[in-house]
Amino acid sequence: MLRRTRGGAPSDGEAQELILAFEAKHQWIPLVQLAEERRAGSLVASHSLQDGKSMWEIRSRVWTNRAIVFTYVHEGGSSELLQDALGIFEGTRPVS
Repeated sequence: MLRRTRGGAPSDGEAQELILAFEAKHQWIPLVQLAEERRAGSLVASHSLQDGKSMWEIRSRVWTNRAIVFTYVHEGGSSELLQDALGIFEGTRPVS
């Protein structure tokens, strides 16, 4: 969970910026435009990519005072485990 230093509601592009920064740290170049959507007072972005045999599911969510970057790495085996992991992301909320 990250502390957000910008004031006010999340700005368009802010959730994308978190994913792009994470991918740049790993020296990945995104090949597609990332989509964002507003959900329950937050801004959410997601991206899936393949690095060798590994699939990366990258999600970010920005609230007024907090933000999170969530990653799940898998080899495409169990869609049930993937859905469980994405459910954890969907259920994550800041405490204060």
